[in-house]
Amino acid sequence: MGLTKLIEQLFIKLSRYIYVSKNIIRGDIVMRRETQSRKKHKSAYKKIGVLFCAFLLLIMNMYPTWACDFVVSNYSSADIESVENSGTETDEEASPGVSESEDEAVDTETPPDVSESEDEGELPDSSDVEENTGADEDVSEPDEGGYSDTDDALASGQDDEKGKRKVMKASAEAGVSAAESGYVVTGGVEGTDYEVTNAGQGGKNVLLIKTGKSLTIKNANPAAANAIGIQIAPNIEAHVTLAGVNIHSYAPFNLMTPTVCYLTLADGTTNTLDATGYATAGLHCGGGSTLYIDDSVPNWDTYGDMVTPKNGMIGEDVTLANGDQLKAGDSLRRLNSTNIGKLVARGGAASAGIGTGPMENGGTMVFNGGHIDARGTTGSGLTDAGAGIGMGSGIKRPSSGGDKGANGGTMIFNSAKVYAKGAYHAAGIGAGYSAGAESHPKQWGSDPTDIRKNGTGTCGNIFINGGYLQSVGGAHGNAFGGACGTTATGNTIKVTGGTLLPYSVSGWNDIGGAGGTVIVSGGSVNGGKFQSSDGKAYADDAKTTEVKMVTIDLGGEKVGDQPLGERDDDIEEWDLSIGGANYPYGAPSKTDKGKLYLWLPASASGKEIKVDFAIFDGTDKVPFEPFYVPEVGDGNTELKRYVDFTLPEDYAKNLVKKYDGKPFGTLDLTSYNDGKGIYTGKKDNKYLLDNTKMEYSYLQYDKEIGAAIPDTGGDQSLSDAGYYLLTVTSGEFTKPGSDFAKSYWGHRATGFAEIQKVNSKTTISATRAVVGTESSNTIEIVADIVSADDTAVTCGYPTGEAQFYIDGKPLGKPVKLDPDSKDNPAEMTVSQEKKEDERNHTVITYHYVPSADDSWILDPIAGNKHKIEIKYTPDKNYYESKASASPDIIIVPIDNANFKVEDATDKAAKVQIQDKDTLTKNFDDLLAHKDGYYYFPLDITTDSKAPFEFSFVKGDKNLAEIIEEKQLDGSKLYYVKVKGSGTVDIQVKQPATSAYKESKLTFTLKVPLYHGSPVPETTKKAVNLYYPDKPVKAGDTIKYTISTTNKKIGTVWTNVIVWDKLPEMLELQKGTIKLHKPDGTIQMIPDNYFDETTRILKVPAADQVMGGEVYQVTFLAKVADSYTDAQKNELKNIATASGYEYSGDPDDPDEVKPGDFDPEDYDKPTGTPDGTTGITPGDDIEGKPGNPAYPDDDDKDYPGQGTPSAPSLPEEIVPESPTEADLTLVKNAENTTRKSGKARPGDVIKYTITIRNTMLGSVWYNAAIVDPLPAGLELDSTQPITVMRDGKTVKELHNDTGKRNDGYDDKEKTVGVYVGDLYGAESATVEFYAIVGTGEVKNIAKASGLTPDEKEKTDTPKDPGTPKEPADQDHPNDGELKPESKPVSPEKPTIPIFPEDPDNPDNPDDPDSPDNPDKPTGPQGGINIDTDGDGIPDINIDIDGDGVPDINIDTDGHGKADINIDTDGDGIADTNIDTNGNWIADANIVQTSDRNNLLGYVLLLVGTAGALIAVLKRRKC
Repeated sequence: MGLTKLIEQLFIKLSRYIYVSKNIIRGDIVMRRETQSRKKHKSAYKKIGVLFCAFLLLIMNMYPTWACDFVVSNYSSADIESVENSGTETDEEASPGVSESEDEAVDTETPPDVSESEDEGELPDSSDVEENTGADEDVSEPDEGGYSDTDDALASGQDDEKGKRKVMKASAEAGVSAAESGYVVTGGVEGTDYEVTNAGQGGKNVLLIKTGKSLTIKNANPAAANAIGIQIAPNIEAHVTLAGVNIHSYAPFNLMTPTVCYLTLADGTTNTLDATGYATAGLHCGGGSTLYIDDSVPNWDTYGDMVTPKNGMIGEDVTLANGDQLKAGDSLRRLNSTNIGKLVARGGAASAGIGTGPMENGGTMVFNGGHIDARGTTGSGLTDAGAGIGMGSGIKRPSSGGDKGANGGTMIFNSAKVYAKGAYHAAGIGAGYSAGAESHPKQWGSDPTDIRKNGTGTCGNIFINGGYLQSVGGAHGNAFGGACGTTATGNTIKVTGGTLLPYSVSGWNDIGGAGGTVIVSGGSVNGGKFQSSDGKAYADDAKTTEVKMVTIDLGGEKVGDQPLGERDDDIEEWDLSIGGANYPYGAPSKTDKGKLYLWLPASASGKEIKVDFAIFDGTDKVPFEPFYVPEVGDGNTELKRYVDFTLPEDYAKNLVKKYDGKPFGTLDLTSYNDGKGIYTGKKDNKYLLDNTKMEYSYLQYDKEIGAAIPDTGGDQSLSDAGYYLLTVTSGEFTKPGSDFAKSYWGHRATGFAEIQKVNSKTTISATRAVVGTESSNTIEIVADIVSADDTAVTCGYPTGEAQFYIDGKPLGKPVKLDPDSKDNPAEMTVSQEKKEDERNHTVITYHYVPSADDSWILDPIAGNKHKIEIKYTPDKNYYESKASASPDIIIVPIDNANFKVEDATDKAAKVQIQDKDTLTKNFDDLLAHKDGYYYFPLDITTDSKAPFEFSFVKGDKNLAEIIEEKQLDGSKLYYVKVKGSGTVDIQVKQPATSAYKESKLTFTLKVPLYHGSPVPETTKKAVNLYYPDKPVKAGDTIKYTISTTNKKIGTVWTNVIVWDKLPEMLELQKGTIKLHKPDGTIQMIPDNYFDETTRILKVPAADQVMGGEVYQVTFLAKVADSYTDAQKNELKNIATASGYEYSGDPDDPDEVKPGDFDPEDYDKPTGTPDGTTGITPGDDIEGKPGNPAYPDDDDKDYPGQGTPSAPSLPEEIVPESPTEADLTLVKNAENTTRKSGKARPGDVIKYTITIRNTMLGSVWYNAAIVDPLPAGLELDSTQPITVMRDGKTVKELHNDTGKRNDGYDDKEKTVGVYVGDLYGAESATVEFYAIVGTGEVKNIAKASGLTPDEKEKTDTPKDPGTPKEPADQDHPNDGELKPESKPVSPEKPTIPIFPEDPDNPDNPDDPDSPDNPDKPTGPQGGINIDTDGDGIPDINIDIDGDGVPDINIDTDGHGKADINIDTDGDGIADTNIDTNGNWIADANIVQTSDRNNLLGYVLLLVGTAGALIAVLKRRKC
């Protein structure tokens, strides 16, 4: 054996002996004699000492590097597990001399007067329903449906007080171990996660579960009942698996309120919980606690959500926590183990088997799996009062305001197999007895604040979604729900799936409780005695539809040689329809001796019921032909089947005809197949010949989707055209009493019938009702629609719609071809007439007056000749047809005599305006609009529907503006908005139509100048572009906005100049001064308008500022680098605006007219109007997010417009000699579906990508943002792609085409949007939403654009790539985006976003994750790095001076050497040598990370061995 192998074997041997000794210490080896234990201690001690010394010596002196590497790399978790397994075997092997009889000696000790039972852990019980009933009642217990094993076990003994049990001795004092108490516990640490302590009632010992650690518990000897119960500490989430416990104790399994317990029943095990205490449940779950019971197949998905059945089946595709993948519609058996564990629970006096003790609120109990047998006590006394599952007795307690009954909590059954039996006064599942002595003791672990008292309480809510449940009510209790003296007020018992076998005695009920609600919308329920507020059960929560029972009997069917009536089988597939439409009735879980009992809505009466299902026989799926009942009624409660076959093809040819208005009628069978009739097929081998036994039904059939349309068609009187699924049923062989009639309704054949559409014929005429061609004269239009000449004269009246047209455009709305329709106008009539040709005609008569409504003929026609047409659109039986009237009708336009325009300033006294009138309006005469302007309304009267046209034909065209306001009724109001003083000619015109000539008038509006002073106001705002919510610091850039306005409407403020003197601490940024005008245009202001000497900025704003107009000046200024917080006040500066009052008097020699700028105005301000403000860009800076301090359109430049004031301003709007931009790109991801946790398929992720140009005075042209989506993401096309500039939305790209989002290429899966040119300090953002699928979700956004130099070379981006940009985007190029064009600055790479699934911060694909395979390798952090401050390089040492490190190279940036490690200081690499220059160790490899430090392992071994030896010396077995 090599040295390495020897050391490895020694290490494993050492581990095994340490494990053996640990088991001895913990007491896991409990069936060994004291002498054997001492020998083992001595032997183990010697071996440990020898092996440890040998091992330590070897690893420290010979193979230190290998030892370290072996511990970390070779001794894996799998090796440790095998060592533990070996340790268990060693325990057995290391006990020579201990005979089997000696091992069993301890078990032979039993308490006095307790003899052994032959049952292995089952509860002795002789109770049955006869014992549970009163002396005057004759009751027999039902078959328990597969529970014979439990029943036999429970019937083998006597009552609790008389039963004989084998009970293992347990210490009566605290401090014993779990093993010494007769339990084997795996998982967790004793003393930390669990311990045996005297925390039970009265100081009794219990196995206390203290944490949420997963624990598996079983009896050391399953044949011996354990007197120590299991207790779950309050306020934890316990995870316990019972793997064969047999507990006969005061409180076998007790959830201390409040707590949560996930209880699993191990496969193939029986677990008995027998309560011997008074007022203790076998498994206690009181108010405030939650209990989940399951088998080994978890009813939880991989996300930790419980899988709840829907309509009795798996509701959606899901992956269980154990990896099982289930599909929607799968059977609930997939949620159950094939070898389910069993739980037997017996309650003590006045208590439930599973649930509460006396006078206690119920908790929440969820039964997801397992075989459950829960019973109350036997006998007929007041203490025999607990439910099998639910509540104990005396369930009333007082509360503030009076007595209030305790609530039975909530019980949910999803997929368990349950047998529950109530005590004499109790329900099987639900309430216990309401009375009982008030002196009942409290259940240990119940809510300590409860003050209990006898009286009426409620049974709680019971929801049954699946499972197989047999519930036996006591002599005074319901099977499910209420019990003696209780109610169900405010409670609901709802069955949506599963199989229920309720049993109740005479005078009691199967399901429900007084005052409660019973809902049955699924499942098989073999019982119809319902108790509720009205004694009924309903199909819906709103209680609108009562249910009635129908049955299915498979008793005569066989699987192999075994009749289904002798077995219960899982339901594998399920579908139920009513009247041909799917009905969501939940599936039963199993058959009940071959039968199913379904409860369907009374509304199904008169409709056919169909059930299509399959069972699972234990090996395969067994389907059945669908079961039917012709209709639900009081006399039809059985579902049977048909012998189904397809109509022969040569018979089906008789089922096609042209539409003739007649039905198919009865098909003669006697003449078919040489008089033999229709053959039913080899399976049945019969012929149908009796026409009188045949019935026909039809459903319309959609060929495109390949399915019948529910609730369409009818019986054999069907005559309309269409494609139909024909069903022919025959009862020829269903003679009463025949074997065939017992299982079948008869024979049923299906095929397709077709009645084909036929042609229609339409004619139309248009004539004058009176003489004359003017538009005011009536035109009579008559249209006639009838079946075509090649069709049968019996065809019905054409129905549907007809549309009239004039000159190719619709004339009015479509006409309903129904004489009784209320939708048709009064001037139109529809009639149905049988004419001389014996055909059925539909006739439309329309009296049309063109001038009454010219909205259909707004366009004039040359020659006034108009073509009138009609198009018939049928709704059935016919093809469409068209017709034109001949000759064309002449319509001559007339004058619009009622055209009138009025000044409606005074609604009570309107003033008509005539052509060429002058209307003088002083400002005092105008009305103030809610939107802040002054106006007067125009009221225009006309007969024409043509839109009005307004124009300003002469004078000051900017004086006024016409505003239209649409009213709720569709009409419009017209306002003349007055913006200043002056004179203008306004024309109001209504253009000509085919009914009316043109109408127009022109009037002069004169608005005298308001003789008063203007009211100027100047305000100034500042925003810190980079830190809007923080104080200003050196280097920050401030954006200033100076707004100046004349607040007095009607006045003029002339020759306005905006002034601002900048403090020394502000540096005006060149190329950023802009003037924003009221008309929305922006004009760039030259930099020389700022005087560097005086530091005054002067901007000529306007020749005249009319009342209400606003002008804005914006510019950027940088805070000096020398600025400190102490100089805050030095940043304060005040902006002003100067101008002149204008009286409008041309004869005034001193009047300063608009445009007459005084040169002195350029030296100093001539006035400081009231309202000017100074601003200090500090803590009080405005413009925080959500409150922008500058206009919406400030993110783009426009050419200068208008006539500039003297001196003239340049029209160029771009900065001179722009420099190359400095760019940053940031991308964020937000899960909008859930706030935390990993992203799941279907989640919607919001992505926000922002690019910013941080270089003032620079520009980046044609900027675009491109983001390719990975395989795991799909664009959410229901939401737009939003484009923002400087935080403001400028456009939304919607999915207008229905196929793709603009800005997204489906083929390339790439988002791409042009965002325009980016000047210094400007930003652009693209925001979109994506849906998480499966696969990679990491994606990296990119940006592209052109530098100024590139822009000079080409006016458009280079060959763009994907995606195609929509035409409506404001970009000079219709090309495509391409990431390969000018990228974001290489010094600032694009930022990858990993959306944490997208919430997982530990995503291994993060570049900074140590688990990322693409993490950069090579030297990190530079060369010759001194890590300890001694002046000597420690890592990345360059020996030869070539700038490349040679030894002690750190490749992962953690500050320690990883490759070419020099261990002896001679300048030559000794370990982890890189031989090929790829920065990866190739030779002499040694693990070097801190966690593999050799010294740490030596200390760990020494400490462990020392502690072990010390304990072994003192410990006695």
